[in-house]
Amino acid sequence: MTNPTQKLYEKVAGQILGQIQQGVLPLGKKVPSIRVFSRQLGVSLSTVIHAYQILENQNVLQSRPQSGYYVNAEAPLSDREPRKPPTPPNFSKIAIKKVDEGEVPHVIAAFSDPDNAVLSWGFPSHEILPFNSLKKSLSAGFEKQGSGGQVYNFPPGNLPLRIQIARHYLECGLTLLPDELYLVNGCLDGLFISLSVLVKPGDTVAVESPIFPGILYTINSLKLKAVEIPLDPRQGMDLDVLKRAISRHKIKAVISIPNFNNPMGCLMPDANKKLLVDMLAKKDIPLIENDIYGDLYLGETRPKPAKAFDKTGNVILCSSFSKSLSAALRVGWISGGKYHPQLIAYKFMVNVCGNPATEEGLAKFMEDGLFKRHVRKLRKYLADQLPHYTRAITQYFPEGTKYSRPAGGSNLWIEFPRKVNTFRLHQEAWAQKVILWTGPLFSLSVKVDNCAVISFAHRWSEKRERALKTIGDLAKKQLMRG
Repeated sequence: MTNPTQKLYEKVAGQILGQIQQGVLPLGKKVPSIRVFSRQLGVSLSTVIHAYQILENQNVLQSRPQSGYYVNAEAPLSDREPRKPPTPPNFSKIAIKKVDEGEVPHVIAAFSDPDNAVLSWGFPSHEILPFNSLKKSLSAGFEKQGSGGQVYNFPPGNLPLRIQIARHYLECGLTLLPDELYLVNGCLDGLFISLSVLVKPGDTVAVESPIFPGILYTINSLKLKAVEIPLDPRQGMDLDVLKRAISRHKIKAVISIPNFNNPMGCLMPDANKKLLVDMLAKKDIPLIENDIYGDLYLGETRPKPAKAFDKTGNVILCSSFSKSLSAALRVGWISGGKYHPQLIAYKFMVNVCGNPATEEGLAKFMEDGLFKRHVRKLRKYLADQLPHYTRAITQYFPEGTKYSRPAGGSNLWIEFPRKVNTFRLHQEAWAQKVILWTGPLFSLSVKVDNCAVISFAHRWSEKRERALKTIGDLAKKQLMRG
């Protein structure tokens, strides 16, 4: 209902705030200029200026000289944002649940069926990927390697590609030498190698929660114990909880995704990254950093990895091209710090070679500036898709549903009203050819039975809108049944 006493600039401020809260204007992102908003809303320049000043006073917007206004990364929480998950009682060491191997073929079939609407698959639509330019670069790599591309490619992998990766990181404040990098078969491969070197079966690791299921399955495969550290939707891993957990358990390693955690999309502030790195260095507890989403920022600048604050070589950085370029390439990298020689030795023993021709082609792709151009296009694409998804969630999902405001990455963490059971929702949706990943996949002990993950990496379409409406209708039916 319209407030008759509300001034026009207050109404405009409310419209802008609504766009921020629904993800149309992501955290850290520059908002349209005063002149552009004036034209879009059909109001005077002074009205927009006054509206921006109100939002700046409320700590929602920040003014930057010679640049304009930006959404404050510390903007107040909206009533639709999920809160931090509770801390597990007594920091119990959790034995990872065994994967139900009988379910695996069914899951593969569900994701492989083109008729299914897969809402939780965090890979960009194939049409946004640079097929033709990448094909040319890879072909050039095969040509350059010639018959030499068919022999073993020993660690640390293709030197030109390691040079390009080092240059890429230099632009975001992380200085690495090519010799400090070695190539692996994807980010999870790097995580597996790191844990295999650092810990032994029965040891305890700390891991943020919620987190990508593949990391939990890796911990499971190595027969480790885990202590879950809850995530703040804005700040990332709760460092106070981590500090208390370290005092109570003999933690051998910490696993974190500081830049755009999967599934929440939260960005750990630089001050917290430095605090995390320094805290673990004092205890000589290695940090394994997953930086796979680092290039998919929705703000104006690429955030630094936690590795940029490492002074002792205690941080192992793992990443790959899987989320930014192509999952099919299976090329990732590790920077192992003081553990580097051990990691290379383990890699050599269990998985001797990579693909020299593919690595050569990727080096050319980066050297020609094509990777930077593609990622810039991909970031804009993700920023354009996000509002469609948040609008549909707001429209179709039950009242009281909350969703994260990702600062980057490609996922939304959905928190339904408490009485919605997302495992049941997943089963009912699957019967209607809609595939949804549920909260318990992303956590071990925290109660997230009413949570789920939706990816905005796929191009918006009528099919995806119908799928989200199906999820919303099924959730509402659950609430009606009680």
